[in-house]
Amino acid sequence: MSSRKLLAFDLDGTLVGSDYRINPRTLAAVQQARAAGHAVTVVTGRVTASARPYLEQLGIDVAFGTAQGACVHHEDGSLLRDVRMPHATLLEIVEKFGAEATEFFVPHGEAVFVRDPDSKRSDGTEYWAWIKAEARAVQAIHALPREDVYKISIHHDALHHFEPRVRAAFPHLRFYPWGGKFLEVAHEDAHKGAALELIAGHLGFEQRDVIAFGDGNNDLTMLTWAGHGVAVGHLEAHEAGVAQETVATPEEYGVADWLERNL
Repeated sequence: MSSRKLLAFDLDGTLVGSDYRINPRTLAAVQQARAAGHAVTVVTGRVTASARPYLEQLGIDVAFGTAQGACVHHEDGSLLRDVRMPHATLLEIVEKFGAEATEFFVPHGEAVFVRDPDSKRSDGTEYWAWIKAEARAVQAIHALPREDVYKISIHHDALHHFEPRVRAAFPHLRFYPWGGKFLEVAHEDAHKGAALELIAGHLGFEQRDVIAFGDGNNDLTMLTWAGHGVAVGHLEAHEAGVAQETVATPEEYGVADWLERNL
């Protein structure tokens, strides 16, 4: 490919492996693509506070998207997009379904708000250790400021029964199930396709010159909108026909191999 491209990457499962790291080969391949003149951005389901270490590692210096595309940051730090779920809607979700969930969390600012900050897993390990490892505060949901939020993530061991009930109760919202036990609920306009379209226009790229990489159902709108979609790992997108090709997981250097071969 000779013309300049905009490369849009999901993080977890695409660039970031199951060990929550970007392996050196993948990082080098991304940096080499940028050095060759291509623009590199990220559109992730993570909120900004959680994505920040990876954005810094990747050296993202253009507009990028977080919170399932609900938030798009200008390179100067201002917001190009800010789509949030009303606070009252969040409280209604917690009231209707919070008690039966294994746990839930609401990221807001630099903190995360949960049902029980001291929650333990069945094996006795601390439930929120992974969030605390990111140096983010974990607080009880009643401490959440009366402000609109980007999403709520709910853990339920019987998601196949739980998810349809939540969808039926809140048909105007957008839902992202993952891992077989987790359901993210966000504003109906919170999707990566809208974020990528905005970023591409802001950076002056035509749709045909945008290449998107993703591994989950939350990446489908992004892969669909891009001029070329690359499904990573076992992504449902390949089965759904929205990606033009499939590459291996981060552990098998799928994205790195694609970048090395094509750019």
